[in-house]
Amino acid sequence: MKLLSIGIQHFDELRETNRMYVDKTEMIYHLMKDKGVYFLSRPRRFGKSLLLSTMEQLALGRKDLFKDLWIEDKWDWEKKYPVIRISFTSVPYKNLGLETAILETLLLICKQYQITPNQTKSISFLFTQILNEVHAKHGKIVLLIDEYDKPIIDFLEEKHIETATENQAIMKNFYSCLKDNGHFIHTLLITGISKFPRVSIFSELNHLTDLTLHPNYVNLLGYTQEELEKYFDEHLDFYLTKHNKETKQGLLDKIRLWYNGFSWDGENRVYNPFSILNFFDTNQFANYWFVSGTPTFLLRLMFEKKNYEFENVSFNVNSNNIYDIHKLELIPILFQTGYLTITEVKEIRDNKKQFKLNYPNKEVRDSFYDFIINSICFTDGVDKQFVNRLADGFIENNLDEVEEVIDEMLKDVPHDFYVKQEVVLHCLLHIVFTYVGLQIQSEVHTQKGRLDAVVETKSHVYIFEFKINKTVNEAIKQIRQKEYGLKYAKTKKQLIGIGANYSTKKRCFDKWKRIVIINNANWRNEFANWRNEFANWRNEFANWRNEFANWRNEFANWRNEFANWRNRFANWRNRFANWRNDKNFNETLADFLHLAGEIITKMTEHANVFPNVPVPLTQVVAERGAFREVLNILQDELENAPDNVKELVKSLPADSTEFLETTEEVIDLATEYINEKVVGQTSFADCLHIALATISRADFIVSWNFKHIVNIERIRGYNSINIQHGYKQLEIRSPREFEKYEDL
Repeated sequence: MKLLSIGIQHFDELRETNRMYVDKTEMIYHLMKDKGVYFLSRPRRFGKSLLLSTMEQLALGRKDLFKDLWIEDKWDWEKKYPVIRISFTSVPYKNLGLETAILETLLLICKQYQITPNQTKSISFLFTQILNEVHAKHGKIVLLIDEYDKPIIDFLEEKHIETATENQAIMKNFYSCLKDNGHFIHTLLITGISKFPRVSIFSELNHLTDLTLHPNYVNLLGYTQEELEKYFDEHLDFYLTKHNKETKQGLLDKIRLWYNGFSWDGENRVYNPFSILNFFDTNQFANYWFVSGTPTFLLRLMFEKKNYEFENVSFNVNSNNIYDIHKLELIPILFQTGYLTITEVKEIRDNKKQFKLNYPNKEVRDSFYDFIINSICFTDGVDKQFVNRLADGFIENNLDEVEEVIDEMLKDVPHDFYVKQEVVLHCLLHIVFTYVGLQIQSEVHTQKGRLDAVVETKSHVYIFEFKINKTVNEAIKQIRQKEYGLKYAKTKKQLIGIGANYSTKKRCFDKWKRIVIINNANWRNEFANWRNEFANWRNEFANWRNEFANWRNEFANWRNEFANWRNRFANWRNRFANWRNDKNFNETLADFLHLAGEIITKMTEHANVFPNVPVPLTQVVAERGAFREVLNILQDELENAPDNVKELVKSLPADSTEFLETTEEVIDLATEYINEKVVGQTSFADCLHIALATISRADFIVSWNFKHIVNIERIRGYNSINIQHGYKQLEIRSPREFEKYEDL
């Protein structure tokens, strides 16, 4: 069983000590057999340095190192190339500054090739001199540059961004000489993690072939499934001897789940070499690649972009996909650094592609969540007991336990990540819930808003609304008013709304509140009851409709009777005109009022038709002299009138009295007063007085009814309606305003 090559990045050391090497020389052969200049982006710990070392030894003609490899009998070993290799992991730019550190590195190359450097501090000029003299002495050069972007990536934290910008300019100056001296180069390969804008660093190297997504080189780094089973067969068997309960296929499936999945075309998938080598070294499933270094600026970007869901995300790219240090985009960075990988590629238009991305495997996914949680809450790893308690709380619908665990977690948040904004809170809870294995969605859009988070279990849907330094009632009110439950109304699960208010002073949720949004166990019964109630209402409506038809017929009959009464009253009016000249007028008036009482009695019998609208007989008496018309003398009103009023009526001269007809126009106007609420329905008789006086164009109406008639608000109401209907305003006065009756 061959030794594993953990941490060995030099091909000669690896081969000389007879360690495991997965043969990639066929693809290397195609890169180096002819002149070519290339760029390759891959995540950390993916074998970039070993690739360059292999190319270096091949260029130097070290045939002994390639024994039994694919390229052994394919390569022209007589032809050798001088190699210039620069690894920015070894350039001391943090201590010396980038430009000085590059200058020192170039001086070491001068020493290697016995070149006397010109007296210059220009790194571009010195680099040009090296290329010229090495080519002159040894022929065309193989130039290998490793981790070209490290002097920039190391300073992407916000407080160091100016240094990153300065280093970017220095790198651009350094590479500027390569295009004009390209005829000295046989092979150029620049590797790194990221793809910065070509104009920002490689403005002159527009002829670089990008191998990052090249279909012929997607498996250049990393181990394919076939390579894993071929080269690590003995190690697989050794693992099985120690774990005799597992089958080989079961072991391969588990290794694939943990460490496979990296892809640059959505089809071919490879294992991370660093993780595989460590797994077979320890024979334990654990997170190896991730713990070797994670940039903390990713957290800042997550909070700035309010983005913390990375499963099955999409973004559009083309062959020149890049990112700018001044406009950092989270998703491309996560892809290029290996936290996300391609699961599907779609052609859009104009050679542009859309990538669907996801976590490559369990190791990266769990480690990424672990990193975020630890960065915010913990210092020595996620407490597994905490994870189990939170998961069990949701599964068992034990929300008291869920709330207690979350509060315990938030109390461990250090001051560096003090929760002052909802985005930090949402991010933390989303990552924690996902880490636990819950089905969670954050920032879910609904028809009326956007809810904070939704967690689904087999039996429940929990809708969360979080507030900071507010009240829990505000959170619950929002759940209700925005009707967040409607989005999940079709589910058979029970819907629970959970409101919580986070106190920055207490550094925890100081208040929780829950409501049952829809109890789906009773929903069908409630719907059946509602359906029955609707049927009953429909029957009641049918009955009402029949009653309305009957009432309509009764109203028609009453209208006919009223027409008859109106004709009879016209006859009485004519008779009264004849009586007017009678000297015994008062006796005749009494007979007339008795007749009017019969009419009132008859109308009262039909009070069920309009139970709230009295229909009295209205008369208008006009006195010539003091005022022209005295309105509305009714028998029932005179019974309750003061004695002096009664005597006044009796004293009216018969030959100066005129009676006016209550027409449909009068009734309509009186009804309008009622409808516009000038007075109530019980004052219909008063309204008839006013309507008769208005339509007959009386000069005044005199009344001692100070509640319903001689009242400033009532007067304004009557006259407002009169004006609307084209009548003149009516003067309404009390008897005291006329001297003749000042004793009334």
